[in-house]
Amino acid sequence: MDEHEGRRSSTTTIGTMPPSSRHSIERLYQSGKTAIQDKNYQIGLTYLQRAYSELGKVFPDLEDRLEQLHEWENMLNWLIVCQCDMGKFDEVQNTLNPLLQAVESMPIATPVSENLMNSICKVCEAAETFITKCNRLGRRSSETAITATRVIQVQQTRRITPVGTQLLLAEIYLRQGYGNDAERQCLEIATARESENRAQIDEETDLLLVLIYYQLGNATEAQCKRAILSDEYKG
Repeated sequence: MDEHEGRRSSTTTIGTMPPSSRHSIERLYQSGKTAIQDKNYQIGLTYLQRAYSELGKVFPDLEDRLEQLHEWENMLNWLIVCQCDMGKFDEVQNTLNPLLQAVESMPIATPVSENLMNSICKVCEAAETFITKCNRLGRRSSETAITATRVIQVQQTRRITPVGTQLLLAEIYLRQGYGNDAERQCLEIATARESENRAQIDEETDLLLVLIYYQLGNATEAQCKRAILSDEYKG
């Protein structure tokens, strides 16, 4: 038995959550969602924080907790959305950072289970939700750009298509005045071989490039990119 296996055997075994704990977490989670849907955000946030805290008590090891996240569907996403809507961005970072650190510390050569891979995707999606919220609220801080960069690195090392996060990062760079960095992200997206919603991504990337080239003072290139946009995006 290696050190990693020995460590995991000392924690709660995956799939053996006591029924009472599962019921408690599920009840808190559903209560949180209901409160948010009723626009009682503070109450909803309290329930979601308690649900996530209970999950952490049952699975104190972050990797074990990651294995469990896929079963709780969008718990993490609901928590992130609520924290963002209430302007609690530091709390979002405190929620995401340990999860990202856990993923980043996993040896790339070590195979991961399907459940763990699904949970890694959930963490990336939650981080994208946070970055999107920050962009819409005009909060494009350097910390947000760092989070986006970390997510892209995780996605690339785990063979997850990163173009959605790259678009968000390109927008951050554009608004911060870093046109060259924004262009680099867009050009990487343009050369990506595979992604979902390719046509929409191409349009959004070209639209960003129009804005980027105008910012960089390259009006000719901007007009060329604008010429190939559909009427929907030209508007």
